[in-house]
Amino acid sequence: MPDTDAPATGSGRAREPRRPAFHFWLLLPAAAAAGLRFWGIGDESLWEDEAASLLYTQLPLGTLLGSCVDPGNPPLYRVLLKGWIALFGDAEAGVRSLSACFGVAAVYAVGLLGRAFSGSACAGWAAAMLLALAPQHVFFSQETRAYALSGLLGLLSTLCLLRLLRRPNTANGAVYAVLAAMAPYVHFQGFVLLAGQLAGALLWTLMPPRARPSWRAAAWLLAAAALTAPCVALYVRPGLLTPGGYSYWQGAPTWHGVATMLVEWTLGHPAARRVPAELSGGQIAMLLAAIALPGVIAWLASRGARREWMLYIGVLYGAMAAFVVLTMWKPVWQPKYLNLLQPLYLVGVAWSVRAAAIGLRSRAVVAERAGALALVGAAVVWLAPALREQRARPWRPDYRGAMAAIAARDPSGAAPIFVYRTSYLAVGYYETGRRSRAEFCEIPSGNPGEGEVLRRLAAHRNPRVVEFRDAGSLPELVSGAVRGHDRAFVVVSESQAGSSWRDVLLGDAGDRRLISETWRVHVALVGR
Repeated sequence: MPDTDAPATGSGRAREPRRPAFHFWLLLPAAAAAGLRFWGIGDESLWEDEAASLLYTQLPLGTLLGSCVDPGNPPLYRVLLKGWIALFGDAEAGVRSLSACFGVAAVYAVGLLGRAFSGSACAGWAAAMLLALAPQHVFFSQETRAYALSGLLGLLSTLCLLRLLRRPNTANGAVYAVLAAMAPYVHFQGFVLLAGQLAGALLWTLMPPRARPSWRAAAWLLAAAALTAPCVALYVRPGLLTPGGYSYWQGAPTWHGVATMLVEWTLGHPAARRVPAELSGGQIAMLLAAIALPGVIAWLASRGARREWMLYIGVLYGAMAAFVVLTMWKPVWQPKYLNLLQPLYLVGVAWSVRAAAIGLRSRAVVAERAGALALVGAAVVWLAPALREQRARPWRPDYRGAMAAIAARDPSGAAPIFVYRTSYLAVGYYETGRRSRAEFCEIPSGNPGEGEVLRRLAAHRNPRVVEFRDAGSLPELVSGAVRGHDRAFVVVSESQAGSSWRDVLLGDAGDRRLISETWRVHVALVGR
C-alpha cells in the first residue's frame, strides 16, 4: 500500500498526494469491482425498466435527443447505450456490461476523490475497496439503467470541483463544467448533485480563515448551471414541470424510504427488504446518527483540511437536502435516486483512516495502513453475507423464463400474448427474437406522452404482444381480453397483481390454467 501524505498544516487544505504507486494500488479494488460486477451479469432476466431502456434505443438519434419521449429520464444514457448495442449486441450480458464498466470506473474514481479530500492515499484506497464490495453498487452496476453512470459523473465532477477551488484555472473549470452539466442529462437527480456542489463551494469560501472569493471558480460554477438549460427546456419542462406530463408514481419521502436508502448503501439490496414499514422514535434517532456519521468522522480526521471537509459536507448533505425539498414539491421519492451519493458517503467512512494517525508522528504511516486494512477487513466480514444472499436468489422478475414456457407451448408463435401495463416491455424484448430488431417507429417531435410513445413503439415491433388498454380492474381486463380467443397466453407480474396474482390470472374461468410460475412472473394458457 502506498505511503500516506499528511495534510499541509496551516494552509487550510490537504496536500494531494502525487505518487504513481497509488494508481497501481488502486488496481486491486478495481479488479475486485470488475470481478463482482461482471460475474453472472447475464444470469437474470431483463425486467420492465431495463427493457424500456433498450426500447428507446430503437428511436432515431434525432428523435431521442430532440424530444421528451421519456419524462424523468433525459436521453444521454440511452444515446450511449445505443452506440454500445451497435458494438456488443443486445443480449442481457452485453447491454448490462455498459453499466458494469461505469461501476468499475466509479471504484477507481472514488479512490482518487478519497485521496484528494483527505490527503491520505490509504483513505482513498479504503474508500475504493468499500465501494468495490458494496452490494448495492454491484446490483445497479449490473442493470441496464442510468444509475451507475450518474454515480460516476457525481464522483468525477466533485473531484474536478475540488481541483477548481484549489486551482481556479480554465482547464479545471472547463472540465468541471462539462462533467457537472452532463449529470442532469442522464437523470434529473443530477440537478440535486449540482445544488450540493454549489452549497459545498459556498461553504469552502466561507470557511475561516476566509479567503477572497475566486470569481473565476464562481464563473465556472455558473457555466455548469447554464449548460443544463437545454436539458430543462427539452426534457424537464415538458415532463416533470408540465401538468399531466408525468405520472408521479413514486410518492413522498418517508422515514421508511430514508432507512431503506441507508441500509441499501451499507448492507445491500437483501437487507433493505427487511426494513420495517414504521420506524420508532429510537430507530429514527439511530438513522439520523448514521446519516451524520461520515460527516463527523471526516471532521475528526480533517486536521489541516477543514476546507475539504466543508466542501464534502456541502456536497453530500446539500444534495440530500435538495432532494428532500424536491420531493416535497414533486412526489418523486425513490431511494435509488440518491445512489449517486453512496460513494461520497463511503468516502466519509474511509476518512476514519486519517483518524488512526492523529496524534502520531513517526508511526503515522503505519497507523494509517493498519487502519485501512482493518476497515476493509471489517467490510469484507460485514458485506460478504449480503453479497452471497444477493447472488443466491433472483431479484428481477423472470420474464425470460416466462417466455421460454410460452415458446415451449406454442413453437409457431401464433397465439397472442396479453400483458398488463409495462410488462409488454420485457415480454416484447424476449419476443423480438422472431422479428428484425432493426425496425423502429418514427416519433414526431414534441412530447406525445410517455405511455403513447411506448405503446407506439411496442405495437410496431411486437404485434403478437397485446397490452390491456381499457380501464377497469385487472381481473376484468383479463377476462375481457381473452374472450373470443381459442388459444392465448396471459402474463401477469406480482408487482402488478400483488399476492392475489393467482386469482387475477385464473379467475373463475375453467378454460385458463397456469403453465409457468417463474420468479415474480406468471403465465396462464387460455384454451388447449
